[in-house]
Amino acid sequence: MANEAKYHLLQSQHDDSSNEVADMDGTIKCCCCRIMKHRAYFYCFVLTIVLLFAMISLMLAIVSQNYTRPSISNNSTFKCISNPMSNTSSSHQSPSVLASIATNGQLFPYNHTRLPYNIHPIHYDIYLHPNYAKLQTHGEIKINLTCLQSTSFILIHIKDIKIQSTVITDAQQRPINVSKTLENTYNDFYYIQTEESLQYNQHYNLEMIFVSKISIETLQGFYRASYKDVTGNNR
Repeated sequence: MANEAKYHLLQSQHDDSSNEVADMDGTIKCCCCRIMKHRAYFYCFVLTIVLLFAMISLMLAIVSQNYTRPSISNNSTFKCISNPMSNTSSSHQSPSVLASIATNGQLFPYNHTRLPYNIHPIHYDIYLHPNYAKLQTHGEIKINLTCLQSTSFILIHIKDIKIQSTVITDAQQRPINVSKTLENTYNDFYYIQTEESLQYNQHYNLEMIFVSKISIETLQGFYRASYKDVTGNNR
């Protein structure tokens, strides 16, 4: 009987030890599962961040490619020649041809649709004198410029105005001779070519006198509008 009781006691201790080992194994397995689960979440998070940055970089590259202004070579020079299609009706010409023709029939030396980034405007002084009796506006403009890339031309936008004079001076008020001006009405460009190159990181002044019409048909620029008051008179 004593041996049997001792055997049962040893068997009970062995079972308890086995249960403890099983519990420890279960705990270790549970911890390992949790660690692996957290690692999986971490890897998924890192992968998501990497993919997000890649998508943002791709979008920025596409946007910058579409909106970057064309760069002009420092040694770029243009020679305008007579246009062989100057006698062709403009209604039968393609947009690319119209964009390459100046109003005087010469080839326009700039073939992009956006302004170049060789000149940066800093400040504008504008004087306007509208004459509603003659439906004309006389104006003067002075633009302070910074040269971001050495160049021999300035390109600006104009629309429905006639430039009467163009003067360029440097920061010391020394005049820079203008050798040629061209206008392209398809892209609303006004091209000013100088006899000497404008130098990088130097300041210049562009002064122009112009005249434009006061519109009575469209609501663009300066326009004349009228109305009737309570007595029926035009104002």
